[in-house]
Amino acid sequence: MRRTAIAAALAALVTVGGLTSCTPDVVPVAGAHPQPVDASAAEPHTVCGPDASSKADRFMLTSTDIWPNVASVAQGFANYTLDPAACIATLAATPNPEPVACDLNFPYYPDGEKVTELARIHVVGIHTAQESKVGNDGVVISAMHETVLDLSANAGSDVVRLARKCGARPFAGGYATTSGGVVDMLLEIDDVHAVAVTFDDHSGLTNVQKRDLLARAVSLLDG
Repeated sequence: MRRTAIAAALAALVTVGGLTSCTPDVVPVAGAHPQPVDASAAEPHTVCGPDASSKADRFMLTSTDIWPNVASVAQGFANYTLDPAACIATLAATPNPEPVACDLNFPYYPDGEKVTELARIHVVGIHTAQESKVGNDGVVISAMHETVLDLSANAGSDVVRLARKCGARPFAGGYATTSGGVVDMLLEIDDVHAVAVTFDDHSGLTNVQKRDLLARAVSLLDG
């Protein structure tokens, strides 16, 4: 199984593209990766859009992984199911692909276009998380975004092409985009998943720490 690391630059202090459907709550740092009961897990998903499952917080990074010594954080998760049969009507209504928006977080589409455009390249599921470091005054200091894509056959190469459109270049065995030598986003792809972590300019994390977080994200998904 071949994995590819990809990084893409972000300029904003806090960019919330891809997570407007979930509202983070300020919570104290506590035990990571709870195991909630997912009432929808036994039900077949035949939707093309947000679903009601709570599975993302089982296998995605939490604030404890990113900022273990920060007392106040905000975090939110969202899940989307892109059932191919359910997405037929959506794709028929929008037959022409929308252009990528490289100023947004991976996967480079606004919420209104993300489901359709990822369904178009055979992505079958999207899981998103936003982790924010919050100051004592309640103001967000920094935010990290994680995106996990569930891939059908051959979708991985389409995701690579999508990232390359936004400047991804070969780097450390995979692909990366940096800003002034600083890694802003990393993406690793295998046969069934793509895992991306994106950082703003105020994360306080080194490039090595960011790569370690990507490895942690992949291990949670594989575990």
